[in-house]
Amino acid sequence: MGIFNKNKITIKKEIEENNTKIYVDYHKLKNPNEYKFSLIKDLIGENHSIMVIDTQLTYTDKGINIENKVKALIEFLNEHSISYQKITTKSDNNFTMLGIPMKLNKTSKVSNYIIGFVVSSDDIKKLESIIDNFNAIFYIVLEDSSIDELLNVFSSAKGDMEELSNRYPFNIYNDNFFYKSRICIAEEKTEDIEAVIQRHVEN
Repeated sequence: MGIFNKNKITIKKEIEENNTKIYVDYHKLKNPNEYKFSLIKDLIGENHSIMVIDTQLTYTDKGINIENKVKALIEFLNEHSISYQKITTKSDNNFTMLGIPMKLNKTSKVSNYIIGFVVSSDDIKKLESIIDNFNAIFYIVLEDSSIDELLNVFSSAKGDMEELSNRYPFNIYNDNFFYKSRICIAEEKTEDIEAVIQRHVEN
């Protein structure tokens, strides 16, 4: 676990009725990716997580085809024998990310891909290139469940973020463009998770 300069990390907390949202801004760090991987790994801990990549939440530079990025992702998962579920939907050109209104450079409905697969903290190292290339949500599973059971939950929810968040209130959204993470946690777990976050910063 790395220790990072507290003055270069901003942590904000929003307390709602039954849960807490913690926003971690680490863009000022000299090596933000090292922090990102270390934090995600420690937050998952000994639990399983449903890692979800929604292409609607992924930034792409001009000239980069999202279809090719998804194809490369699927090839990676197959190469590493990682079971997954892929859902295709249609979306318009308006959505929000971390509460910020966003607009795609498209005027018509576009294909959107939601890929879900189950990971543990031990998998983060080999998934670093994927986490770097896609914004991802990690739904932390606190009960004992098999990989097939968790993929069925993802498939039944059709990758819907609200439904999955209701099922798994402890979840992490990481944004690679802004170098920010949003951590949602149930009220009774707040103190434990805050302790994990604080372990990563110097006093």
